[in-house]
Amino acid sequence: MKQPVKNSGTKAPGAKASTSKAKKKTRAELNSEGWERKRQKKHSGHAAGSRAHPETVEAGKSGQSKIRDPRIGSKKPVALIVSDDTPKSAKPAKAAVPAKSDTLVETRLTPEQELAPLENDDRLDALLERLDNG
Repeated sequence: MKQPVKNSGTKAPGAKASTSKAKKKTRAELNSEGWERKRQKKHSGHAAGSRAHPETVEAGKSGQSKIRDPRIGSKKPVALIVSDDTPKSAKPAKAAVPAKSDTLVETRLTPEQELAPLENDDRLDALLERLDNG
C-alpha cells in the first residue's frame, strides 16, 4: 500500500509547506509573558481608598449641585463644659422672655419635706412589702 504524499502537487518540489509549525517560544519569552499577565491582573482592582471616596460618574453633569456626604457635620465648636465665662458667639441668641420666670419663685425643699411624700407613697409601700415577702 502506498503512503499519501505530504506535499500536494500545488507547490514546486522542494518548497516549504505553508502549514509549517509556529515557532516555539523560549522559556525566557514564556516567563516574561507570564510576568506581564500577572502585573496586569494585579492592577485590575479598585484604587486604594475607593470605598471611602468613590468617584462618581455624575460629576460631569452640569446643573446639579455636588452631593454632600451626610457623615460630615457642622464645623461649629461645641462647648463640652458649661461655664459662666463661655465666649458668646457672633450671632446673638434669641432673647428669652423673662416675664414668666420673674413671676415664678423657686422654692427649695428641705430634706425632711422631700422625704415626707416618699414615706406616704402607697405604691412604694406595696413594692417594699413585696420585696420583704419574697
